Amino acid sequence: MPTAISRRFTHDLRRLMLLSTPMGMVLTVAGLWLPYVLDVASGPTIVLVLALVFLLTTAAGRVRAAKRLPASEGSAAVPAEGGA
Repeated sequence: MPTAISRRFTHDLRRLMLLSTPMGMVLTVAGLWLPYVLDVASGPTIVLVLALVFLLTTAAGRVRAAKRLPASEGSAAVPAEGGA
């Protein structure tokens, strides 16, 4: 999962490995700390933390990609009302 999250930021293999290792460590520690505070199971919490970060980075990437589209491209697919 950390590798899938890191792919959102880089496609270079070296950078991917350098980014996914500390990211996995930080997210795993966060997934272990939350159960300690909330008194819940640690395994599912780690998975939920990783999944949440994956979903957030995916959504942020899509929003950023949508902002890059020119306004004319986004409205070209919508037919005009009224006819010619």
